[in-house]
Amino acid sequence: MAIYPDEAVVSATAFATLTSGTGTISANGSSTGPFNLPTSVSFVGQVFLITSGGLTVDVTSYYLTGSGASITFYSAPAAGTYTVRCIDLPGRYRVVRSTPNLSVNTVRYSSANSFVGGNNYATTGARTTFSLPERSLGALTNANQIFVYINGLAQPASAYTYPSAVLSTNGITFGTAPAANANVEIRTFTTQASYTTRFTSMADRKPNNGYMTQQSFNISKYSSQVGYEKRRLMSRRPKRSYQISYTNVTGVEKQAIENFYRARNGEYETFTFDLTHINDSGTVRCRFNGPLEIQQVISGGASNLTKNIYNIRLNLQEDFD
Repeated sequence: MAIYPDEAVVSATAFATLTSGTGTISANGSSTGPFNLPTSVSFVGQVFLITSGGLTVDVTSYYLTGSGASITFYSAPAAGTYTVRCIDLPGRYRVVRSTPNLSVNTVRYSSANSFVGGNNYATTGARTTFSLPERSLGALTNANQIFVYINGLAQPASAYTYPSAVLSTNGITFGTAPAANANVEIRTFTTQASYTTRFTSMADRKPNNGYMTQQSFNISKYSSQVGYEKRRLMSRRPKRSYQISYTNVTGVEKQAIENFYRARNGEYETFTFDLTHINDSGTVRCRFNGPLEIQQVISGGASNLTKNIYNIRLNLQEDFD
């Protein structure tokens, strides 16, 4: 069953493409990258990856490398050709997210080159400086969050220096270079960290004009001709209804909501409404109740969704199993 607002997603075509910002990458199913982008970008949220089946790849599955000129996956993507779109992302669509409170990340180095943080590293017998895991870059606060192993043996903190003289807080420097062909593993434990990505669904845009909710019980009433009245409770569960309003949203949000409404065929199909969207808890099974109400307040031309402004209202009705 579909979930609102999480599955009211933003289309890859909702934003303008950067000049020379369209291309393809080919994955073999075993390599994590790096894969060159058609043009450089400032942050990972500007990169849309689309499979041959038309599905958008989760933006949290890859990160920028090469100073924004390439991306590298955390895990090797499935073999195939992916369409790449590098987009121009206005500030209102940039979203700051946080990693979990505790995250364990690992990077391993050997005689083969490993590309991390825009540089290649290998145990040559001469190299002393190595990068921390990609997801830990910029996230550590002290050396106690780092564990280092050479050929499976834990190294004392005295065996290396953090921060590194070369990579600062993004790397370590060994006092003595690991032997050629040695296996070096650096493991980090990071606390909550923030990163910038893009607006992906209506879960990122809560109603800014409040909401209205109603509850009602199903009661059968009988009134006799002489005025006596009898009531029967048909259900001990109240049915809830919600009216949700968004004001001054752009065509990007409008398109996400409209596509979700059409995919449910209006009032026909039920879906799960996540109540955290209205700062409540739990979920409720709903249908759309009545038409989707859209009012355009500023017209900026059909070709640019971000310059068209709308007011939108949804009416939802709880639906029992």
